[in-house]
Amino acid sequence: MNIIITGGAGFLGTLLAKSLLKENKAESITIVDIQKSRLEGIDDRVVSLVMDMTKREN
Repeated sequence: MNIIITGGAGFLGTLLAKSLLKENKAESITIVDIQKSRLEGIDDRVVSLVMDMTKREN
């Protein structure tokens, strides 16, 4: 399963991602937040996208 967690760099998003990784419930996790996730680089299945989803870009 591929998972996207918005706001995933925060406390709850980090706990959710760690739990999914530990239980092998995710093939990949994409974390979208305005700050970089602390989980990127710890596991090859995690990708961190730094962006503000409230801003519309063309």
